[in-house]
Amino acid sequence: MFRGENSAFASKDYVSEEATQPSVAFVGSSLSFSDQIIRIANIEFEGVAFKRYDTIADFRASNAAQGNLIAVIVEEALAGQLGDLLEMFQELEATCQVVLGYRDAKLAVSVFQKLSGQGDQCEVSYLPMGLQFDIWLSVLRLLLCGGKFIPVEMVADMSGGPEDSLRIAHADAGLSEWTEREREVLALVSEGKPNKTIATELDLSEHTIKLHIHHVINKLGVRNRTEAAILFLGGGRAA
Repeated sequence: MFRGENSAFASKDYVSEEATQPSVAFVGSSLSFSDQIIRIANIEFEGVAFKRYDTIADFRASNAAQGNLIAVIVEEALAGQLGDLLEMFQELEATCQVVLGYRDAKLAVSVFQKLSGQGDQCEVSYLPMGLQFDIWLSVLRLLLCGGKFIPVEMVADMSGGPEDSLRIAHADAGLSEWTEREREVLALVSEGKPNKTIATELDLSEHTIKLHIHHVINKLGVRNRTEAAILFLGGGRAA
């Protein structure tokens, strides 16, 4: 329910009393995440506590990650610190969603492509801040339910090029050279699953999963796991 202005900036006492309450952290300036956004989120998602922190340092100092944190949404100006957040949650073995809230689509695409090159494109979800508000709420609801959201513009530049047919042929021709494990890994990558989840499902280390993905990318002649998944789903997989 509506809690007024104080709901956007809960006191330490309130946080301690509600330590088990699911929470979401917005990290960025009030220009990116206004008090109004925080208030409306608290109204729309009853039972979830939303709070804003100005910086990553403020967020870390709050120890919010030690509680029942289900998502942290970072403004685009702090995109360069996403890697540090991912490492922190990995060390904590937390299942928290890491989300980039953005208005600059080109910047978001560059972040996605950089993560893709590292084999980590499924580790971060994306929340376009310029969406119609009811659609924005629907995307946020998806994220809070544990779903991943990667807008179409993120992958638009990675498919449909003149080399695609050659790459699919390459995939078909080289399929016999794939190991059974490589097929399993690529199938899970194509489902949008992150390395950590794939490692758990296959009872392997994340390092081993990254090696398998690296080998698959080389065999397919593509640039990253996203292109590999596109080929797999588009016809470059075993029948």
